[in-house]
Amino acid sequence: MMSVMGRLVFVCLLALAPAAPAAVWTNIGPYGGDSRSLAADASGNNVFVLNPRSGVFRSSFGGAWTLVFDAITRSVTPTRVAVDSQNGRVYVGTATGLFRSDDTGMTWRRVSDDSIVDVTAAADRVIAGTPTALRRSFDAGATWISLLSPVDSGAVSLVKFDPRSADRLLAVNEGSLFVSDDAGSTWRQLPLTGIVTATFADAIYGGGARGVYSCDPDCSQLGFDAVTEIAYFRGIVHVAVSDGVLKFDSGRWQRLLANFPDAVQRSLLGTPQELLVGTTAGVYSSIDDVSWTNRSLGLSNVHIIAMTIAGDSLFASTQEQSVMRRIGDLWTAADSGLTRHPPAPPVTRVLASDGSILYAGVVAEGLFRSTNLGQSWVDVTAGLPSRDVLDVAADPGIVIVATPARLVKSNDSGSSWQTFANYPGITASAVAVKGQLILAGNSSTIYASTDGGATWQSSALPSVIKKVTIAGTRAYAVTDFDVFVRSGGSWNRAALPASQVNAITMLGSRVFVSLGAGVYLSDDGIQWSLVPGSDTLPADITALVADSRFLYAGTNGGSVFATALLAVPSRVRSVRH
Repeated sequence: MMSVMGRLVFVCLLALAPAAPAAVWTNIGPYGGDSRSLAADASGNNVFVLNPRSGVFRSSFGGAWTLVFDAITRSVTPTRVAVDSQNGRVYVGTATGLFRSDDTGMTWRRVSDDSIVDVTAAADRVIAGTPTALRRSFDAGATWISLLSPVDSGAVSLVKFDPRSADRLLAVNEGSLFVSDDAGSTWRQLPLTGIVTATFADAIYGGGARGVYSCDPDCSQLGFDAVTEIAYFRGIVHVAVSDGVLKFDSGRWQRLLANFPDAVQRSLLGTPQELLVGTTAGVYSSIDDVSWTNRSLGLSNVHIIAMTIAGDSLFASTQEQSVMRRIGDLWTAADSGLTRHPPAPPVTRVLASDGSILYAGVVAEGLFRSTNLGQSWVDVTAGLPSRDVLDVAADPGIVIVATPARLVKSNDSGSSWQTFANYPGITASAVAVKGQLILAGNSSTIYASTDGGATWQSSALPSVIKKVTIAGTRAYAVTDFDVFVRSGGSWNRAALPASQVNAITMLGSRVFVSLGAGVYLSDDGIQWSLVPGSDTLPADITALVADSRFLYAGTNGGSVFATALLAVPSRVRSVRH
């Protein structure tokens, strides 16, 4: 069933009119992304999650995530989010300062210019860890004093107030765990080493490479697995390990397995309502200590590597969640049969489609084919000269694959492979195919064949070729800062604004190119138009693809943006030779 947010996104996209003065770009997911730090108010009604690139998102009463601290707009790198357990003030530490919000993230003020490693707060007492010292404020960051670190050397990597006492504090310094009963003025060391995480609960719990310990007041070992995070949920200790989450119940450890993501665990938090785990694939929640639910709706900070269209679906290769398919407004996993190495999926470097058959080139793992729109994949690497696939191009029945060893071709959708006997180069970093026309970019030389690879013509371009494509009867080659168009056998530089070129795609005779300051389109390779609204997109677009309805832009940490092609006129702000 379509979600409420999904219906809104779908209606928003379909409602775009050709007469609109500017195209509307909508972020359509997939949802998830690197969730490095979790925090919540005492009630658990407002939860915050930090993505190191995008910023801080808030979820209220279990709803979708909303970006409340935009790191890109502020030009900062967030490092930690914390909530005052007594009054709900929110603090975001960054590499260049500390920010505070008194209204659950609606507005922010800078309260420190220090580089923040960690921050904790209780009853307007704030302790901030910096690379060189601890800083303390008793007035919510209005004034600060410096404190001595628990030991003379090394930064404090973690600080945390006891939610039951505004003066009781713990700190991790170079693998040792310290406790203070006077808000950091003095410290006592606990007899533990190798500690990376700790928390207050019914006792003090610390964990690291040697397992998890309970100190009350003496320290005893509860488990031997290396742990990265500790949380207390419904009176039970939970820990994040390399491949999952464990709970210590009735004197033994139990693993929470059902629906757990194939991702790296980054953070762990227990609230009165739920146990949350932040992963490289988003936020997951458990309310029963048995199974997990994806809680990433609205958390649109996924790194898109490649995209393609097959059938009526959009496919995206992501850094965090392998290959995903969008059907209607929903994203689902489309990686059954692809190589898996939990907890982090392998990187699918390239996706290609001949309209119905999909191909996925996985870094160092080979080439995979799907004939059922991503429901399952089979390995078709046998016969390739290398398992490291650099690029793939597909046309009905024809597949061209570039590997570090050779450029090869298949005339039977990847069932068998042949090398090009007359190909002048050795390999290629970028390939394209349409019928008998084949393009192959090798360093700064581009090779073109109009007879299926029997003969080739070579041309030198000024810099290394990153991508090639074929739109109508014209061929295009992308270098770092230029687009070249082949017409009549010669290559000419396109008249586009000087900017880094990130991505290129085509739809029929139309070609779309992503520059640092927007997406441009052309019907003839000579006149170019800025796609309305595209200059507001993130500058680091990683992939472009179009179908008969929408133009999609994949980004490095902003997921996928879409605009209706009906709202994209052929001529807007034309750029001419």
